Amino acid sequence: MQANTASLAEEYFAAANELVDRIREKRIADYQIGNAALFLFLRQ
Repeated sequence: MQANTASLAEEYFAAANELVDRIREKRIADYQIGNAALFLFLRQ
């Protein structure tokens, strides 16, 4: 179970970074996915 938890945390972190990258690239507004990115960062 520990390996799965670590893997899931890495996936949350990667997903959050992808959302932040899209905000930085101005491909989507921060108010649209900012909370989702924060949620994913906090879940890891």
